[in-house]
Amino acid sequence: GALYLVHDKLPVKTVSLAGDWTGEANGKPVTLTFPGTGTASDPSQEVMIPADWKDKYVVTYYARGDGNSTLGVVVGNHYPVRHLNDGNTDVEIDITPYLHFGEKNLISPMYRLGDYVGKMNAPVSWNISQIELRLYPKAEYRN
Repeated sequence: GALYLVHDKLPVKTVSLAGDWTGEANGKPVTLTFPGTGTASDPSQEVMIPADWKDKYVVTYYARGDGNSTLGVVVGNHYPVRHLNDGNTDVEIDITPYLHFGEKNLISPMYRLGDYVGKMNAPVSWNISQIELRLYPKAEYRN
């Protein structure tokens, strides 16, 4: 099923994930820069998640882009956290249960659900205009 988030308030903090993402194209490593466009399979970025966020915040992954570039996210080796994309260009997903606080976490945007049964078979075109983590106080958060 799909997970839809309802917020009464704006996030208290955002952490930009803009920058270089490592992917693969034709068996060779490539670098994509988000926000932006590019072609690669399995783009990912290691993100340090501070230990003091654990009991303080709900952490969400937020991305805006074309419909196929914002279907969900993979955190570490967890099965994809998916958003039911009905043509919208935005996705926001609670990834708190999948994070390892006080450690680097591998975060990968999801293009198609089938791509994450294993590795993507072929590079795909990405178009992401915004990508970030959003922090909400645990006491004020509901979904």
